[in-house]
Amino acid sequence: MEIKERYLDFLKACAIIGESQVDVTPALEAKVHETLTQFVKEKGYRYFYFGPIGPFETLCFKHLRELQKSHPDIILINFRMGNELAFNAGEASFFKGVLAQENVHTIPHTVFDGTIVCDGEVYPGVKKTYIDRNRDMIKRVITVLMYFNHAAEKMPHNLRFDTRDFLPEKSGIGFAYEYAKMRPCNLINLAEEK
Repeated sequence: MEIKERYLDFLKACAIIGESQVDVTPALEAKVHETLTQFVKEKGYRYFYFGPIGPFETLCFKHLRELQKSHPDIILINFRMGNELAFNAGEASFFKGVLAQENVHTIPHTVFDGTIVCDGEVYPGVKKTYIDRNRDMIKRVITVLMYFNHAAEKMPHNLRFDTRDFLPEKSGIGFAYEYAKMRPCNLINLAEEK
């Protein structure tokens, strides 16, 4: 279901963004549970935006699904760029078997409660798509919940996954982190919290 954004309340929206490699420890699970429970029960957040799905997003997704049992008005939204839906149309059948495997952290867009398709082009294999999408998500929320430990910025350039990209000096999440710091939103980076 495509979500009509004019009905979404900016003050009840949170973007969830994490690195592609996150060690999901019991301590991180507890912190995610505590943070999301506070967002829902104390702050009244109802809209949670997800872009690319990695281990951190999967962890948040699972905790929010649990919270939905007692708060059915929570909406988990997959945030995509332009024709990215068509680009990923075949993923649902592929992931039916993959999700059952242990240590796989991927969620197909079909399991979300809705989708927001923002304007913009999809650049296959180029992180500019992720940068644009993350910035668009961040513009539409009051809080950004992130897991960013700056590890990708510390990697030697020749070992980086995105060495083909035209923006090699930062990871995609590095751009999202810097952008969120400039925006009038709450930035909560669980990798930095003790």
